[in-house]
Amino acid sequence: MTVGICGAGTMGRGIAIAALQASHAVILFDIAEAPLDKAKANITGQLDKAVEKGKMSAAERDLAVDRTTFTTDLDELAVCDVVIEAVAERLDIKHDLFTRLEALVRADAILASNTSSISIASLARPLQHQHRFVGLHFFNPAHIMKLVEVIKGPRTSDATVVWCVEFAKGLGKTPVVAKDVP
Repeated sequence: MTVGICGAGTMGRGIAIAALQASHAVILFDIAEAPLDKAKANITGQLDKAVEKGKMSAAERDLAVDRTTFTTDLDELAVCDVVIEAVAERLDIKHDLFTRLEALVRADAILASNTSSISIASLARPLQHQHRFVGLHFFNPAHIMKLVEVIKGPRTSDATVVWCVEFAKGLGKTPVVAKDVP
């Protein structure tokens, strides 16, 4: 499975580490190189710590690094099974990003937001295929904290919710289906 993550800040990096530790390929997107450089150093450092603590072997770490792509080209996310947004908590930025992603990814790809303050209904408003849009809220630090909220919007399909619950479990997380709130 290929997991796309938009936003190479604290949450995006943590989600990337969780996905890598679950043996997924990760494409980490940001609009600038500097956050990606910082993310690469942070992710490599966290994977090195996992090796030191016996949570993964050096070979597993090397494979995880090889499965990671850092990019400023949004088009690279076209191959993803799921894309998780972890950008600034601004509705205009998120609307623009999700509108672009919806036109880019496969018809069966899940689009998810890690938002902690904007309703899923508000985020989904400009989308044509709201059935595949969901909240997937990780807690900081995302690669350590076990809880993940799966937030169903008014038009999110049950199949999307079930997929996200199973995805979170596959990351070693404890998913909780939560209500969308304004």
